Amino acid sequence: MRTEELYSSLQGEIYDNIIPIGHFDMIKVEDLPVEQGKAAEYLRRSYYKVSLVNGHSKIHYPGQSFEINGPALVFTHPNTPYKWERISKQQRGHICVFTAGFLSPLTKPEDFSVYQSADKSVIPLNETLSLKLERLFMEMSEELRGSYRQKYELLRNMLTEVFHQGQKSTAIDGEQRIGSNANERLTYQFLELMEGQFPIDNSAQKIMLTSPGAFAAKLFVHVNHLNKALHKVTGSSTSQLINQRLLLEAKNLLKGTRWTINEISAALGFDESNHFSTFFKRQEGINPAKFRSNID
Repeated sequence: MRTEELYSSLQGEIYDNIIPIGHFDMIKVEDLPVEQGKAAEYLRRSYYKVSLVNGHSKIHYPGQSFEINGPALVFTHPNTPYKWERISKQQRGHICVFTAGFLSPLTKPEDFSVYQSADKSVIPLNETLSLKLERLFMEMSEELRGSYRQKYELLRNMLTEVFHQGQKSTAIDGEQRIGSNANERLTYQFLELMEGQFPIDNSAQKIMLTSPGAFAAKLFVHVNHLNKALHKVTGSSTSQLINQRLLLEAKNLLKGTRWTINEISAALGFDESNHFSTFFKRQEGINPAKFRSNID
């Protein structure tokens, strides 16, 4: 879904915001249309969203769902397909829509954990934090409508504050920042290298690093040393981490695109589509075609 498609469905007032770089806007949840009797579909968007919502709903990612019943902060990534199912008719809140260019070159959304994993993207809120974020979102809306010449610079700072509030809420008390020792630094380098291959944006794209040996060679370490470091920090082997990430991207592509199984297989670095089908069934318990046809 492109930003113009989002705006065409809105019921409230639309503000024509001219921004030199990127795009930023605020939308009320109450202005979004409710389509009765129509099943939600998995879609990839062309924009990032951070939503402060209050109501009963479910957010579905490929193979994973989260239920919200009350105030929550939700971060959605343009390259991760999802569908949002309203359970209660009454829904209220604020949605911030923006592109990566709005934050560039100071930072990018993926620098924050809330945009790195679906597990940390849906955050239930207590009353204190809910009220704090409500005030912040309202200030952002007011600032957007104001005439201050440097308002977008101010809005960038306010938006990153929202990121920090979400990231802080999902952090374990007292957790150490990765990179404090050699094993953690190597783990960070491995994860950064692996994530750098994703998301896959078109069917002509093909990832090149799909094996422990390939990653070890790129990081200039022995494969056994890499495996030992990763297991010590994450509790998982190199192969397990690679397979988990390949499986996640496979689910995203199966639900979020209309590419053929052969195209998805090739993009994920499999020489033969039957090798991909075998891998997927071993990891997920069903074949890719069955997973794609299942309605969550």
